[in-house]
Amino acid sequence: LRVPKPYASYLTLKAIEETSGMAVAVDDEEILSSMKSLFRLGIYACPEAAATLAALNKVYEEGELDGDEKTLLYLTGNAMKYFDILKMEKKVLPILDRNVDSLPDH
Repeated sequence: LRVPKPYASYLTLKAIEETSGMAVAVDDEEILSSMKSLFRLGIYACPEAAATLAALNKVYEEGELDGDEKTLLYLTGNAMKYFDILKMEKKVLPILDRNVDSLPDH
């Protein structure tokens, strides 16, 4: 990930400890796979955001998560600067008019 020095990492570690949470390491292939999965759903997530899905998949596969539990993934970055990674072209994205009435109903 392009995060050389995470902002407020000490707060993250403190929150993990206080909530009996966990941190999950994922590799580049897992992140790329998650980016592509999200892209197929119409969600253009950056690697940093897709890492959350990669971690969720890993935790689930390792049996650390009950299949009935609800989970929220907080995705904040988009993939506009990562189309080279996805081997896709920007022209595959629809160009939308700024007028809300021009948006499709679905």
